Amino acid sequence: MANTQVRFGIITEVHIVPPGTPEGFWHNRFLFDRAEELFDKAVRRCEELGVDAIAILGDLTHFADPDSFARVRRVLETTTRPVFVLPGNHDIDGSARPLAAFHRAMDLPHVTIAPVALALDPQIDLTLIGLEPGEAASGYAAVRSRTATGNDPKLTVVLTHFPPCAMEAMLSD
Repeated sequence: MANTQVRFGIITEVHIVPPGTPEGFWHNRFLFDRAEELFDKAVRRCEELGVDAIAILGDLTHFADPDSFARVRRVLETTTRPVFVLPGNHDIDGSARPLAAFHRAMDLPHVTIAPVALALDPQIDLTLIGLEPGEAASGYAAVRSRTATGNDPKLTVVLTHFPPCAMEAMLSD
């Protein structure tokens, strides 16, 4: 394998909300009142560390609302690093076009949105797994790009919002 080093800054579970949203929790307490500040600090830290790219693994917002997406976009506009972003279940709204607001907010020149497959170098591919509404019983469906990178990779890096073991059948083909 080529002696290539690619350093990612990984950010996930941001959960930006509209101002005044009461605190919430899941396995741990959400710091809703500080979410945008903490997201900005995480992006700044990636810059300080000199990572090659930032990967954001979903749940940038909590309610998939326009104001929260605007706040996410403001933070993303502060970096020039390549950003790879995946929607999480909280980034999908209940409209007829459930990812439209997400795509509008992420429409920046340095941002790549899942699903996509990219060649990081001749021997390393990067696959970003997307997410979309699924059947009622399953809730969400993982979506990956079928576009070939042209590589014969020795390594494929897969980034996803949900644990890969939950998508084993889809990833094994």
